[in-house]
Amino acid sequence: MASEYIRKSELPGLMSKVQLSNRPIIPILLSPCLYDLASFKYPDPETGPEKFELAAIQFFNDPNKPLSQLNPNKQDIEFVKLVKKIYQITHPA
Repeated sequence: MASEYIRKSELPGLMSKVQLSNRPIIPILLSPCLYDLASFKYPDPETGPEKFELAAIQFFNDPNKPLSQLNPNKQDIEFVKLVKKIYQITHPA
């Protein structure tokens, strides 16, 4: 979120693709941040007209416990859960 390039180039394109394809977003909070204040405009990063607020979607992990605050073993457990979730999405029963 600290990268202007990501905010103005990558995220608007990603959000446009998500809206068109109905693909899920799986946000993972790696370190503490102001996610609850983060918002992005798309398809144009300056004029929108659409707006996406990061706090509006459910994080994969608990936002009050970013991965950087977990010990390495608990981080590994979270990553295994994430891979299982991705597998479930990409290989529906």
